[in-house]
Amino acid sequence: MKQRVLPVGTVLQERYLIEQLIARGGMGAVYRAVDQRLGNVVALKQIVLEQPRMQKAFEREARLLASLRHPALPTVSDYFGDAEGRFLVMQHIDGEDLGALLDRQPDAFTTPDRVQQVLDWADRLLDALEYLHHRAPPVIHRDIKPQNLKITSRGEIILLDFGLAKSLVNTNTSSGQSVRAYTTDYAPFEQIQGTGTDARSDVYSLGATLYHLLTGEPPANSLSRAVSILGGKPDPLIPAHQLNPAIPAAVAAVLDTALANGITRRFSGASLMRAALRSARMTSQPTGNLNSSGMATIVAAPPAPTQPTDLAPQTDPLEADEPDLHHSMVRPSITEIPVLAVLIVSQHDEGFYQTIGAAIKNAQPNSRIVIRPGVYTEQVVLDKPLELLGDGLPDDIVIEAQGSSSLLMKTDYAVVRGLTLRSVAATPKQTQFAVVQIGQGRLILERCAIVAGGAVGIAIQGEVANPLIWRCQIHSARGEGIRVSEQGRGVIEECDIQGSAGAGIAIRSRGAPTVRRCRMYAGAHHGISIAEQSSGVIEACDIFDNGRAGIELKQGSNPLIRGCTIRDHAQGYGILVAEHGAGFIDACDISNNGKAGIGIVQGSNPIVRATHIHHERQRGVLIAEHSFGFFEHCAIVSSERVGVDIRQGSNPTLRHCKVQQHGIVAIWVHDQSMGRIEECDLTGNARSAWHIEEGSQVYRSRNRE
Repeated sequence: MKQRVLPVGTVLQERYLIEQLIARGGMGAVYRAVDQRLGNVVALKQIVLEQPRMQKAFEREARLLASLRHPALPTVSDYFGDAEGRFLVMQHIDGEDLGALLDRQPDAFTTPDRVQQVLDWADRLLDALEYLHHRAPPVIHRDIKPQNLKITSRGEIILLDFGLAKSLVNTNTSSGQSVRAYTTDYAPFEQIQGTGTDARSDVYSLGATLYHLLTGEPPANSLSRAVSILGGKPDPLIPAHQLNPAIPAAVAAVLDTALANGITRRFSGASLMRAALRSARMTSQPTGNLNSSGMATIVAAPPAPTQPTDLAPQTDPLEADEPDLHHSMVRPSITEIPVLAVLIVSQHDEGFYQTIGAAIKNAQPNSRIVIRPGVYTEQVVLDKPLELLGDGLPDDIVIEAQGSSSLLMKTDYAVVRGLTLRSVAATPKQTQFAVVQIGQGRLILERCAIVAGGAVGIAIQGEVANPLIWRCQIHSARGEGIRVSEQGRGVIEECDIQGSAGAGIAIRSRGAPTVRRCRMYAGAHHGISIAEQSSGVIEACDIFDNGRAGIELKQGSNPLIRGCTIRDHAQGYGILVAEHGAGFIDACDISNNGKAGIGIVQGSNPIVRATHIHHERQRGVLIAEHSFGFFEHCAIVSSERVGVDIRQGSNPTLRHCKVQQHGIVAIWVHDQSMGRIEECDLTGNARSAWHIEEGSQVYRSRNRE
């Protein structure tokens, strides 16, 4: 099929109006378009495929990409095929890509402040790669480069052009020749050779991209390096910190490992590279810097790459005996960098600090403070980059503050691990404080127990607050378990939030965190409450047995809720969308809630896709008070009364849904409401498929009844 550039004004699928050609390549084109149904701007990616087997591969991989949800990846909301080719409908990201910016200003990211910004982006991108690589089947990008990175208006990095096109072109064409999509400056040697790619190939490409951003020039490409090494010449790759002294030596060491030409010498996955970069940032200073004490800075060893067990390409000639023929310049070595002293806090042993505050006061930046068991009655203020590590079980190492926060984050980066953090109100009425207050920076809070005597367990407040909260327990907060507000961000992962008097997690005033694999349960209020034009990603969470809704989203908020289990809210909804709320609800399992699986009220308009709503106590879905909603490929089954209840002037769309086995009727439309029900299965209900009262009307097409 010969590619044709579609003219401006073309409408595809009676829905997508093309406004502009953004880019064009050998496999297709990308257009800016308007989704006329929802009113938002999208990117339409056109892919021209000749062979029937490649067209089938498109269908399979498009479904896979549509299931991906990560804040660093654009969402795929639809896909289709017609005479012009195959199309993906994707989130449109405005602005200039980083490749164009580097062309215009090569040293744009080489100052100390911009180096830290790039490393923040790297953490987010490595999290995205870890997510992609652990899909089933794994999604390998194969073309990470500055041109495929964009920055949103909020300063967040987005990885473009992932997955589908690369996997389709990495097959034999009709002429029998192998065509591979990559960019030489950023491609690993195994990709150029054509011996196969895996997660470690993406590690290389991201390492090359970071190298270019941080130094202002791309690294020596892997082919020229292989020729030099195999020819007995020095490796032409210059260590990054020698091109830009603002790059810490430990960070350069991480890049060096990521850019190893031999695939088994690299990090075996994105998670190991991410951990190594975090450790390097925590414990490093720029090259040549000594602290005021004259002590050199520690570089914690990145985890050694391990041999992967799957997807590994065949070993290349660079593997076993790659000669050490680097330049005479000194490369950063894990074993050569001296160590900064560790400070120990103990209430029971002589010769150590008695309080954490005293240790912090005397610590050099980037020091490690080890805290031995005891109850430390003090407020800890992190005003310099530090690690605070518990030496024992968290239950035995307690930091307790009276009438105030027990931990205040007032620096750009810190790690706190393995502690119990507790605040006790000075009076019964004093509750207006958080146990952990994060007003800035990247606090990594790991394996801690938060005992909330104040209104909030953890408060993430302000646009420069961006913590990682991992495997923490927040129990019995007198208010909210976690509160994210005033454009705060951060990642909340694998946490257990139980028994809060307020919401388990409250997201307010344009907050936008990522909440992943957490449990919110047995609270008196909502499991998660999202309001005041907030967003964020709620993924793979288990939310159950809360006093109101599992998730409430309202007041113009627009989060992504994906892969969550939401159940057993006896007095409320699984998900309640109110006050002109929106949101994208994808691949969730919702059951056994008192009012409805999903309630959409007060002019709200979410998108619900591939979600299973079942065994609800009254109705599967309630749409009321002039609300809308778009449901596609959902199963709404086995409610005690009604599958979908449309009332009070509402007007939703259901397409390709199963609405079956309900106690009374599948679709009930009343109070002068409307709706569009297309290609749905409405069989097996106790009384009938429809109950449409006088004054209401529904467009019905190709349904099974």
